[in-house]
Amino acid sequence: MRAVDKGDSPYENINRYQDAIPFQRERIGLYCSYCEMLIKHVPEVEHKVSKSLGGELTEWENLLLSCKYCNTRKKDKVAHRIKNGIYGRMKTIQPLPILIKMDILWSMKQN
Repeated sequence: MRAVDKGDSPYENINRYQDAIPFQRERIGLYCSYCEMLIKHVPEVEHKVSKSLGGELTEWENLLLSCKYCNTRKKDKVAHRIKNGIYGRMKTIQPLPILIKMDILWSMKQN
C-alpha cells in the first residue's frame, strides 16, 4: 500500500461513499492505494476499516481508491497506519505479475 496523505476532508458531508471519488482523484490521483498501479477502468472506493468491521461509510479518513483486484483481495482486512495518518503498503496484497506486464505494455504503447 503506497503511503497516502490526503489532507483534511474536502467535503463536509456526502450521501454515498462513491461521491468521494472525484475528491480522491484530485488529491491522490487515479492510482490503486495498494498495488500502486494506474486505475484504467472504474476506480473503487476502499474502506481502510471495512464496513463489515464497523468502519465509517463516508468518512474521508476511512476512504481510499483501489483497483477491483486489490479491493476484492482485501475484503475485510484493516489497512495498517504507519504514523501521522499515513498508511503504508499492506504486504498481504501484491499485484499480479500479469497486471504489471500489462501496465508496462500499455505505457510503451502510449509513447
